[in-house]
Amino acid sequence: MPRLQKHGLKFPFLLDLEKVIFNFNTMKKLAILLASVFVTSICVANASLLAPAAMNDSSFTDVNDYTSYYNSIKWMENNKIVSGYEDGSFGGDKCVTRAEFLKIMYKVQDIDTSPVTTTEPLFKDVQSDSWYAPYVQIAKNKGSINGYEDGTFHPDQCISRAEAVKIASLEFNNNTIPQDSDETLFYYNSASSYSDIPSNDWYYMYMDYALKANTLGTDHTLSTYDFDSGTNKFAPNEPMTRKEAAEMFFRFKAMKDNEKSQYDYFDEPKIKTEDLFYNNCTDDSSATSKIDTNILNAIPKDASLVMGLDHSNDTQLKNVEKILGTITKQDFWKELSEESKELSLVMDTDWSAVMSVTTTSPTDENPKVVLVGKFDNTDKFENLFAEMVAEEMNYSTTCKKLKGITYWTSVDEQFYYARYGNILIATNEDVLRSDAIKNLKNESGFSFSNNLDKDKLAYIYVNENLLEMAKTELESDADSIYLNELIETLGSIGNVYGYISSDSDGFFLSTEAEIKNPNNKLIKKYINTNPVLVDQVPGKNTLLYAEDIDLGMVLEMPNPMSYSSEEPTDVLTEISSEIGVSNTEMKSLLSSSYAISMSDNGSVLPSVSFYLKFNPEDRATADKTVQAIDKWIEEGIQNAGSIGDDIYLKDVISKTTTSRGLTKITLDVNKLPADLDNDMEVKTSLQEAGVELYYGILNNNTLVVALYPNFESYYESSPISKDYTFIEAKNRLEGVYGSKLTFIDISNIVSYVTNVMDITNNYSSSMPSEKELDAVKEIIGTFKYFISSTKASETSVKANAFLKVEN
Repeated sequence: MPRLQKHGLKFPFLLDLEKVIFNFNTMKKLAILLASVFVTSICVANASLLAPAAMNDSSFTDVNDYTSYYNSIKWMENNKIVSGYEDGSFGGDKCVTRAEFLKIMYKVQDIDTSPVTTTEPLFKDVQSDSWYAPYVQIAKNKGSINGYEDGTFHPDQCISRAEAVKIASLEFNNNTIPQDSDETLFYYNSASSYSDIPSNDWYYMYMDYALKANTLGTDHTLSTYDFDSGTNKFAPNEPMTRKEAAEMFFRFKAMKDNEKSQYDYFDEPKIKTEDLFYNNCTDDSSATSKIDTNILNAIPKDASLVMGLDHSNDTQLKNVEKILGTITKQDFWKELSEESKELSLVMDTDWSAVMSVTTTSPTDENPKVVLVGKFDNTDKFENLFAEMVAEEMNYSTTCKKLKGITYWTSVDEQFYYARYGNILIATNEDVLRSDAIKNLKNESGFSFSNNLDKDKLAYIYVNENLLEMAKTELESDADSIYLNELIETLGSIGNVYGYISSDSDGFFLSTEAEIKNPNNKLIKKYINTNPVLVDQVPGKNTLLYAEDIDLGMVLEMPNPMSYSSEEPTDVLTEISSEIGVSNTEMKSLLSSSYAISMSDNGSVLPSVSFYLKFNPEDRATADKTVQAIDKWIEEGIQNAGSIGDDIYLKDVISKTTTSRGLTKITLDVNKLPADLDNDMEVKTSLQEAGVELYYGILNNNTLVVALYPNFESYYESSPISKDYTFIEAKNRLEGVYGSKLTFIDISNIVSYVTNVMDITNNYSSSMPSEKELDAVKEIIGTFKYFISSTKASETSVKANAFLKVEN
C-alpha cells in the first residue's frame, strides 16, 4: 500500500507520483539536498521512505534468491571480485584455497597488488612469478600470514575457518584485534559457546573477536548443536567454503565502511562511486565541447510541475550570505560545512538545478520525472550524486560514452542518467533523457512566460492541468459535498507561478495564479477590493490581519462538531439561529471588511481586538449580534463554578457601560483566590496591565470585540498606518493592501515572548530554559517584520511577501 494512503489520504494521482519518486530515489534525494540549502521547510530526505533497490537474479547458474548468503555472493559478483567457473557456476560449497582467499580479500579492500619487488621466493612453495605471489607478499609484509614451520605456505591447500578468521580479523583491523567487542548480538556469538574452540588454542582470540563482532555467517554460528556430545560446535579446522568467505568478507567490509564495531544485519558495503558510473564504460573517443545554456530547455514543454534552484547568481548569493551571517552572528555555515562535505560543496560552488514532473491524468501510473543540473564543479557533484545512487543501486548497469555524452542506465529501467558537458541529467524514462539532450542542443524545451527563473533563488510553476486533476480528485471524494466552494475555485484557477529572491536585508516571496473564471463566487469577492479597516485600526501592533472578504462564506462550511449527525449544520446557520436572525441577514453583515490586531501591553495576556465594518442596512443585525454576545458572556459568568476559596467568577467581575456605548467587563485581580499568591508575578503583571473586555458598536458602523486595557483611549490613538515600522514594511511591496494584508512586527513578538518567559519562568518547570530562550531569540530576534499582501484582478491573483532582517 502506498505510504500516503496509509495516512488516510485519497489522492490517486499524487499517490502514483509518490510511487514513481520512491522508485526514483536518487533524484528525489538530490532534489531534497539542493532544496534544503535555501528552503528550510524542506526536510532532509528520510532514509525510511526510500524503496529498496530491486534484487536481480545472479548470472551464476547455481545461485538464486534461496541460496545461502545470496546477498553476499551477488555483491561479490557485482563488484567483479569473483567470476565463477567455466561452467557458469559459483561453486559456493567448494572450499577456498589459501591463495584464492588472499586474492579475494585484497580485491574486496581494493588494495593495490602491484608485482612483487623481489626475486627471492616468499615461501619455499611460492615462486615470485606465480599469479598469487603479489597477494602473498602483501599479506606476509603486513604480518597477516606467517606460513608453516617448514617455510612453506601451501597456496593450493583449502583454508580452514580458523585460518580465514585470523587473517581477515587482522587485515580489517590494521593488524590488531579490538578488545571492546564485549556485547554479542546472538546467544552463541562468543568463542566460549563452542566446545571445539579451546581457550588455550592459537586461534581462540581471533574466533572470539569475529564471533562477538558478528562477522561470520549463521551456518556455523547458529543451529550448531551436537546432540551426540550435547554441546555446540563450530568446526574451526574444517575448510571454509566460497559462500562462507563471501559472507564473511561482506560483513567485514560493511562493518568497516559503516564505521561500526559490530556487524548489524542489513548493513551493506559502500559501492565505489567511480565504478558505479563508469565501470566497464564503453567509449567511442569522440569529443564534444561543453555547453552552457539554460537548463530549463531540458524540461518537457508540457511539464505539470517545475521547481528550480539557482546558486549561481552572485548578487543573490552575496545577499543570502550577508543575511545568514546576520541571523547567526557566527560563521555557522562554515562550521556546518566542515561537518558535511555535501553542504560544503553545495554552498561553495556555483550551480543551478531544476526538476519537473509531467502527469496526464489523476490515474497516471507513470508520471514523467526529469532532474537537470548545471554545475561549476561538475566532477565533484557527479561523485556526490553517485554516492547517493550507490545507496539504492548496484553494479548491474550499462554505461557508454557517445560523442562526449555519458549514458548510464540502471537494469530495472527506472533510472536514466546522462552527463553532457557541465550538465547532469536524470530521468525515469529513456525517451525523456534523449529529449532532454535534444532540447538542450536546440534550446527548444520549457520556458516561463514571465521569466521566473531569472535572478531568483528558487522558483516553482504549477500547470493548470495539474490543478484540474486535483479538482477532479476532490470531486470524486466521498466527502466532497463539504468542499464545493474549494473545488469550484480550484477549477477557476489557471497556471500558478512563484519565486523567492533576496536583497541585502531580507527575502521576497511572490506568487501569481492566473484566473480562468473571474465570476467564481470566492474569487469575485476578492477582485478589486481593499481591507478598508487597515487605516482605522489604532496603536502600535505586533500583529495585524485584515481582508475584505465575505466571512459568511467561511461560516457556511459544515460545523465539525455536527459531522456525526445525518444532516450536518453549518456554522452560519447555528450562529444565525442563536442570534435570532436569518442566514441572509447574517451573511449580509459578515460580507464586510474585517481586521484582527494584537499588541504587547507588558502583561502575560496580549491585547487582542476584532473589528467588523458593516453597511448601514446591517445595523439591526449588528445590534442583535452584540446582544447575543452580551447574553453568552453573562451566562458564562453566572454559570461558572468556584475558582477557589468559595470565590466565583461573578464575584471578581464588574460590568459597566462606557461613554461611547461599549460594554466593559473588568476583572478585579485583587479579588482572585489566595491560593494564587504563589503566582504573584503573574498577578502583578495582570494587575498592572488591567484585564478589560470591551464589545459593542463604534461610530455606528464598526462592531468591536476587544480584550484590551483602556480600549477607548487606545482606539483614539494614532492608527497603525502612521506607525514607522508599518510604513517601512508597506513600502517594500508593490500593490500593498489589495484584497488582504498581513503585518507582523517580529521584534515586538520577541519582546512579548521574553516578557512572558520572565514572568512565568519562576513557577513553571515546563518552560524553556534561559539558554534555550536565548538561542531562539538570537535567530528569530534578528528578523524585524513580515508583511504580505494579496491583490486580485479579473486576470490573476498576486500575493507578495517580504521578510525583513534587522541591520
